[in-house]
Amino acid sequence: MQTATHQCVKNCPICDNLGSPLRRKLKIYVRAFDGIVASEFSVCAACDFAFMVNPFDDETMADYYRKNDQIRRDEMSAEEELHTSNQVRFLSENMGDRNIETMLEVGADNGAFLKIAQKKLGIRCYFDELNEVACSILSANGFLDANKMDAKDRRFDVIVVRHVLEHIVFPAHYLEELKKRMSPGGLVFVEVPDCTSIDMNETDTFCLEHVNYFSLASMCRLMNRAGYSIVAYESSRTEGYGTTSNRVLRILMEANPHSKNTCDQGSDAWDNLLNKALKYYDAIDSLFLKNKGKRTAFYGAGTHTLMFLANTSVGLPPVIYDKDPKKIGTELHGSKIVDAETITDSDADILIVMVTSYKKEVRAFLEQKGISKEKTYFLTQMA
Repeated sequence: MQTATHQCVKNCPICDNLGSPLRRKLKIYVRAFDGIVASEFSVCAACDFAFMVNPFDDETMADYYRKNDQIRRDEMSAEEELHTSNQVRFLSENMGDRNIETMLEVGADNGAFLKIAQKKLGIRCYFDELNEVACSILSANGFLDANKMDAKDRRFDVIVVRHVLEHIVFPAHYLEELKKRMSPGGLVFVEVPDCTSIDMNETDTFCLEHVNYFSLASMCRLMNRAGYSIVAYESSRTEGYGTTSNRVLRILMEANPHSKNTCDQGSDAWDNLLNKALKYYDAIDSLFLKNKGKRTAFYGAGTHTLMFLANTSVGLPPVIYDKDPKKIGTELHGSKIVDAETITDSDADILIVMVTSYKKEVRAFLEQKGISKEKTYFLTQMA
């Protein structure tokens, strides 16, 4: 198991204000560290930005990302392909008449975005990725590792940071450093979860990797601090981004030291989002209590299950079904992880599906296995 080291974020990562009030503590069970981490979240009193005040340090997280054992799917689901196509569409529609020849994606995962971008835009695509398994998939698909290029060539016309900034402890500094990798007149394409979207299923927003919670207002302040101007932006409700299902902010920006991006939003949205997310876990608690004595099982040994097991005040499911061969046969906070292929309708009285992505595939799989719909509860329909 890994060892973890925390750091303390005393000042707001965006406006540098000191003394942000502590709003909430959440417990997160972290498989890599075999233990529960008490995460603390604050909202800046000056600029309303929400962030984690006790994240792991950079070395700990870099090691975590390199060794993360989640399944890296080489193929895209239909939902993921739709969402990724919309990202490429947004980029293509707003590039203007710029001469775009090269693209770098930071945190490219399995290369889903790069595949579609390369096909539709006809540009050379590079990646900067920490995870070793993902790097192997990306290289096998013909994409170039930006970290293996000569230093003089490491400038790109478009840099893509989809679902990256919510993982960066000091995002303003990160964006400032990113300029060193941009070609003159280059663009940065950002996509982040929108913390104002309290109408979507975003319980997985609260995990150890997510240290920042953005709204359009906080993104505007971040860009002003880092020296960028908005070229275009949109808010999307599309479901199915591979590992999550949420509403997102898409922003295309360019370097501008005199930027004055503005947007007025209050801070209530973050608290509302947090409270709505916690309602899912309260709903599961209620289901457990209502059906005390019945056999209950979970499907999915991922983030939602980790969060629930760490924060629940009631009994734990004896069995969790999952398809990941790296998880099968292990235990998760006292619950045994069993191969989902072995599931039968008589194994449990209640089955709670703790995933928000690939819902169609999961539903089809359970139907094929003959699991009764009457005993099956999907997390996304419980709050």
